[in-house]
Amino acid sequence: MLTAFIAQVISSYLTQLGVTNTIKWPNDVYVGNNKLAGILIENKIQGNRWHYAVAGIGLNLNTAPSPNSVCLQSITGITYDVVTVAHALLQQILLHYDDFVTNPTNSVTYVNNVLYKKNELVTLKQGNKTFKIIITKVLPTGHLACGQHSEYTFAVGEIKWILP
Repeated sequence: MLTAFIAQVISSYLTQLGVTNTIKWPNDVYVGNNKLAGILIENKIQGNRWHYAVAGIGLNLNTAPSPNSVCLQSITGITYDVVTVAHALLQQILLHYDDFVTNPTNSVTYVNNVLYKKNELVTLKQGNKTFKIIITKVLPTGHLACGQHSEYTFAVGEIKWILP
């Protein structure tokens, strides 16, 4: 659930800046229908033993790299220094890390409170099949639960979002 923790850190940092945002599971932070940040987690595993993880954060500060993205500067009107923002995010990670280790499901709860398109009908794709379904929540296992009663679950990487 490291992804949920890093998403929580980014989202809460943006909220402190006055930026309303949502988390598009599993690894993006959105403002409206535009991507503001992305998360990439790489795990180092040897044999069947996990050694460590590296979390990469891509946050569009002063430019939006694609048509469906947005940058922080365009939202707040402030020009951001990369090192200052990186330091602020690191401080948030360090501040909340012990809580994450003790109660990792708190990050999942946070994600569910700001889940992108929660309780809305969205279009997803699984293999060659495109379908419409209601997003309901992220489970503690990391699966995305969908359907009127969360009766469908999808693992990370099992589906793709088809965005408007």
